[in-house]
Amino acid sequence: MSCHKFFILFIFFKFSTSSYYCPPANVLNGICYHIFNDYYSRGWFDAEAFCANDGGQLGNIKDAFINNFVAKIANNGFTYADYWIGGLVDIDKATNRTVWKWIDYNSFNYTNWDSSYSNKSYVGQCLTQNLYTGKWSTSGCDEQKNFVCEYANTSQLCPNWDSMYFITHVTAFGNKCYGISSGVYNWSSALSNCQKFNGSLVSIHSYNEDKLISRLTSGYTFIGLMDPTNNGNNTENFIWSDSRPMDYSNWCLASNSINGSCVLYDSDEGCWYSRSCHEYSTYVCEYYL
Repeated sequence: MSCHKFFILFIFFKFSTSSYYCPPANVLNGICYHIFNDYYSRGWFDAEAFCANDGGQLGNIKDAFINNFVAKIANNGFTYADYWIGGLVDIDKATNRTVWKWIDYNSFNYTNWDSSYSNKSYVGQCLTQNLYTGKWSTSGCDEQKNFVCEYANTSQLCPNWDSMYFITHVTAFGNKCYGISSGVYNWSSALSNCQKFNGSLVSIHSYNEDKLISRLTSGYTFIGLMDPTNNGNNTENFIWSDSRPMDYSNWCLASNSINGSCVLYDSDEGCWYSRSCHEYSTYVCEYYL
């Protein structure tokens, strides 16, 4: 068996692989919508990670038919009026303004805002739907709520990974696929493993992506940031292994956070440490679509 075994956590998947039975009445246009009620209540990012780990994603509502369909399902199973769906506020890097996006990064071409919505948005707000009216509102993303996952019975959009590595795959956050290793490697071996699948170690470019990575990983995990000068003591020297711009950072505030040339994500603290590239850890791969 290959020592490079790892598995992939993603956001779209065939709902037949979900661990939850999908009644035919919950399927619209090949997508199953499953509600998770009081027992499962959690913050938006934890809810999204929950859906992703089961092969789905938070429900994305692209038109009035889907909106009414999801609200009807929710009305039959939820006890609290509002619940998470898959929208959140992000930064449009072209304009540096806040915009609403779905978790798959499609734009809000259809909206169904409640009359109380003020059109004032900031990062840290996530989208809720009301089960009685189907209208949308906002809440702080860390609030504990019920949620709706969707499972798409559609073709896979990520590469057809070599089956010898026991990999499954679906589309992930934004326009990339993520892979979380099950074994531990040093940084250069981790990068090499990702490159075998025409990918790279993950680069992180927004608060939202950073927070989702923190929910998909545990403990310390290598990401694609490294210091090619090998000084490991100045954050300005660090670059991404996929050559993407360094347009976001999340260094830990501890005095020893910069202490090496390769970067680990600490999911417990939700921030980055640099350590020796020779340390062994799990890692996150990415593949851009």
